[in-house]
Amino acid sequence: MLVLLTAVRAPVFWRDMRHQPLFWYSIVLISFFLGHYVILRYQQPLAVPPDLDVLEGFILLCFFSVIAWVLKGKSLSLVRSVLVLAAIGLLASFVLHIDWADIASFFEKRQSFGKAAIAQGLYAGLVLFGFFVFLASLLDLVGNRKWKKIVAIAFWLIGVIVAATAFLATQSRGAWGAFIVAIIVAFFGAMVHCPHALYTNGKRLALPLILGAIFMVGLVVYYQEAIFDRLLQDSSVYEQLITVDRESIPYSSVGRRAHMWIYGIQCWMERPMLGWGVGSAQPLLKQDPNLAIHPHFHNTYIQILVETGLVGLLLFCGLVLLLLFSLCNSFKKGNIPLDIFIFLIGAWVMVLTWSLIDTRLIHYDGRFLWLLLMGVTMVVSQGWLRRKSKSA
Repeated sequence: MLVLLTAVRAPVFWRDMRHQPLFWYSIVLISFFLGHYVILRYQQPLAVPPDLDVLEGFILLCFFSVIAWVLKGKSLSLVRSVLVLAAIGLLASFVLHIDWADIASFFEKRQSFGKAAIAQGLYAGLVLFGFFVFLASLLDLVGNRKWKKIVAIAFWLIGVIVAATAFLATQSRGAWGAFIVAIIVAFFGAMVHCPHALYTNGKRLALPLILGAIFMVGLVVYYQEAIFDRLLQDSSVYEQLITVDRESIPYSSVGRRAHMWIYGIQCWMERPMLGWGVGSAQPLLKQDPNLAIHPHFHNTYIQILVETGLVGLLLFCGLVLLLLFSLCNSFKKGNIPLDIFIFLIGAWVMVLTWSLIDTRLIHYDGRFLWLLLMGVTMVVSQGWLRRKSKSA
C-alpha cells in the first residue's frame, strides 16, 4: 500500500527525495542486488541458484525511504504512537500465545510465543526498553491530574511486567546480552550529552521507575534458577571455541553456532567478493550433514557475507553507518527529542548486537523490524517531523 501511494504521488516523492543521500544509497543497494542476481545467475555457474523470494526481501529493505516519506510532515507524537501500537501488538501476541491451561509450568520451560524464542526475546527487549524510555512522554501526555497519572502508571507497570516476563521466559541469552549492552550505551550516552535532562527526568520519574525496577528484580529472583541454568548451559564449551577447530567443538547450542560461523567463513572465502547468491545460505548448510537442519548461519553479518560477498556486507554496513551518522548529527543540532533519540540509539545497538548471534532477514517479521527502524530513523534524522500536532 505504501509503495502504491508513493507511485500515485511520484512527482512529489521525487521532489522530496532527489537531494537525499539516503534515498540514493537505497537506489544503489537495489541496483546492486539486481545486478548481483544477474551476474551470479547468468554469468557464473553456481551449484546453488539464487532464491528470488529472499532477493525480494532484500530489495524490500531498501524501501525504508518510502516509510520515511509517508511519515514526513507528521507530528513526533505520531511516531511515538506508531511505536506504542507496535508494542501493544507484540504484548498482545505474547499473551495470546500463552498456554493458559498449563500456566503452572510457564516458567519451567522455554517459551517462544508463536515464533523463534530468540526473536521474541529481541522483540520483548525492545518493548521493555521503550517502556522505560518513553515513560516521561506518557506522563506528559495524560496531563497534570493526579488520578490520570496514577492510571497511566498502573497501565505502564502492567506493560513492564508482561514485557519483562516474556523477555525472561524466552530464555534467549543473546537477547539478554543485547539488552544489557543497549542499556549501558543509552545510559552513558545520555549522561555525556544530556546530563541535566537525565537528572531532571530521573527525579520526576523516581517513583514509577523504582516500582518498575522492583517488579523486574522480583521476576529475576523468582526465575533465577532457570536464568542461571540457561546462562551456564554451555559453560564447558567456551574454552573449546577458542581453538576454532570444528572437530573439537561439540554440537551444543553455542557450539552449533560456532560450527555454522566457521563453515560460513570457509564458504565465503571460496567466493569472497560477490558471495554465493542471495538465498544460498540454506542450500549451503544442507551440504553439511551436521548443519542441514538450520535455515541460516545464525549471524546476520556472516549471512550477508556468504550470500553477497564483501561488497554486499560493506554496502549494508555503510547504510547502517549513514543512518546512525544522520541521526546523531540531527540530535546535536537539537532536531530530535531526547527520548526518541535514546530509544532509536538503544534499538539500533540492541538489534546490531543481537545480529551477531542470529538473523531474521529471511523472515517477514525481521524484515519489518529492520524496515520500520530504518524508516523511522531516516524521517527523524531529516527533521521532517513536527514537534507538536496541528491542534496543539
